[in-house]
Amino acid sequence: MANAAIQFNTEPYDASIPRPMGRNSAGEGFLRGFLNHADVDTFHLWNLHDQDQAQLEALLARLGPPTRPVQWLGRADRARLTEAGALYIPTPELRHEAWARRAYGSTAYSLTGVTHTIAETYIMDEISALLLAPIEPWDALVCTSEAGRKAVETLLEAVAGYLQDRFGASRIAPAQLVTIPLGVHASDFRQDPAARTKWRRTLQIPDDAPVALHLGRFSLGTKRTIL
Repeated sequence: MANAAIQFNTEPYDASIPRPMGRNSAGEGFLRGFLNHADVDTFHLWNLHDQDQAQLEALLARLGPPTRPVQWLGRADRARLTEAGALYIPTPELRHEAWARRAYGSTAYSLTGVTHTIAETYIMDEISALLLAPIEPWDALVCTSEAGRKAVETLLEAVAGYLQDRFGASRIAPAQLVTIPLGVHASDFRQDPAARTKWRRTLQIPDDAPVALHLGRFSLGTKRTIL
């Protein structure tokens, strides 16, 4: 199968909210790309959190709009994830869905999560729990950089070592890690000479002066590297 149901609520995919984080921007970029370029006949969107559908449709209209039929799945429609064959989760939190999937068989559909911030305490707990959850070889955690992947590997190796020392575990199935950098919508960065002139005048920057723009945040607590 070449399709995936999207675990869908507005927060992970909406960069227009006040004070958006990098994961919101990344999520919005992913959903725009999926809506516009996925080679699928139907979009399967799973409203797991029972969000008002009008809000979900408004976000789709802004980012898409979808040019193919949308199949909406409600909170209780987990069994219908088999129609898509895979489920995309916009975080590393795969363990709950891995356990829930057992009611339908481990081969009913695959699970894919993605790393964004990985140094939050609860996210580190979720990644660690991948070694205890019924994760299968056809499930994957997408790491958006080599540095992020190495950090996840270091964390999982430490947890595996603990399980071996504490319980004598001799076989610990590794989580499948895949490195896929975040995509970029090139059209968002097209040159606009009029805008360039406007902002240079507004900021009193000479026409021939080099300019570097940084957009992001620095957080010692959640942007550190696990060594």
